[in-house]
Amino acid sequence: MSDGGHMEENKSHSRNKLPADYAEILYRRHLQGAIVRSVASVFMWLFALAAYLANIIKLNHFTGISLSVLFLVLINPPTLLLLKHITNMRLYKYGSLLINFLEILGYTALIYFLGGIEATFLTPIYAALITYVGVLAPRSYTYTVAFMCSAAFSFVVISEYFGLLPNQSAYPFFNPSLMFRLTNLASTIGLLVVVAYISSLTSGTLKKNRDRLHEKNVELMKKTASLEEADREKEILLGEVHHRVKNNMQVISGLLDLQASSSENPELIAMFHESQSRIQAMSLVHEKLYGSKDFTRIDLADYVRTLSKELLQSYKINQGKIDLIVQADGEVYVDINKAIPCGLILNELISNALKHAFPGDRPCELRIIIHETKNTEIEIVVRDNGLGLPDDVDIHQPRTVGLHLVNGLVEKQLDGQIEVRRDNGTEFQIKFPL
Repeated sequence: MSDGGHMEENKSHSRNKLPADYAEILYRRHLQGAIVRSVASVFMWLFALAAYLANIIKLNHFTGISLSVLFLVLINPPTLLLLKHITNMRLYKYGSLLINFLEILGYTALIYFLGGIEATFLTPIYAALITYVGVLAPRSYTYTVAFMCSAAFSFVVISEYFGLLPNQSAYPFFNPSLMFRLTNLASTIGLLVVVAYISSLTSGTLKKNRDRLHEKNVELMKKTASLEEADREKEILLGEVHHRVKNNMQVISGLLDLQASSSENPELIAMFHESQSRIQAMSLVHEKLYGSKDFTRIDLADYVRTLSKELLQSYKINQGKIDLIVQADGEVYVDINKAIPCGLILNELISNALKHAFPGDRPCELRIIIHETKNTEIEIVVRDNGLGLPDDVDIHQPRTVGLHLVNGLVEKQLDGQIEVRRDNGTEFQIKFPL
């Protein structure tokens, strides 16, 4: 065979190969059908048993029904095992039709042993099978199954009349004419064809809806993947931005430190150090954001703990001298627009306390309280037991750069309020909306 022939053969094999996931779905459907078939058959046998015990049907009827039910149950294991090992689409279709054929034989045997033409009332079993096939199988299958049901029932009715099959009538004196049998048969076949037609339409509608739903799911999955990719790129970009801003601020802080070391003016050196501290407070916000999974907000309590420790080290204060306490109601988050003003405010207040509140060797306590109020506000309290803020200092009309910065940030950046208490030290109370 030529190479072209081999390629065509491979393409044909590929088209007929049953995908593993689709094969699993089909197998589960057949397994469900087998369970339903077995349970329904057992219920029919129980009804037959009750009818036999009530002397409504005879032993030959009950024996035939029992064998038919046994057949319907026993066909399940080998047919399911066969389907489990089929990987070809065309063979799988033939296997499905084989199961439907065996199922129809079992149902037809039930009808036959309950009287044949007398048991026409059981032909809805055929209709139920056609409907079930119409929901799950291709549209053409409904007509194929309807034809097999009609042929099987016709064989029983006609064979009984011509004596090809023993008469299983429950009423020995009931012997309808050929015309009655043919009319009954035609009506049954007509109803089965109508059911097949309706099931075929339903199957087509369901297929269109499934295909449309599948297309929408594929489109949604693509959009979701695209959004997830954009979100990952955004996170990488934001992380890089925060990282670079932090590095740039550290460079500026280093330049200020270098400038301070080259100056001999104590006031100028102090100004450089204060500016350096403020830059480090802002840099710490970006550092926390860069190390967080959420690039839009930080845990304010965690930020304060880190900031206060860095300030203690910056002012070369022994941690044993000052009892630094940070209280918070769990995690208190603020977004980046409020995090930087909060960082600058806390930097000023903690720095002022460390520089001016604790002269000598007296016991010192600096307490920072952060919590969220019931009015969806953040309240920050910075309290010390030091010398206290002088009485001539008005927080709303400050004369120092630090307190002027604090007041301006609270009112203009945070839209908040600030109050000061001077009992046994100094206490700043700041409230602002989330």
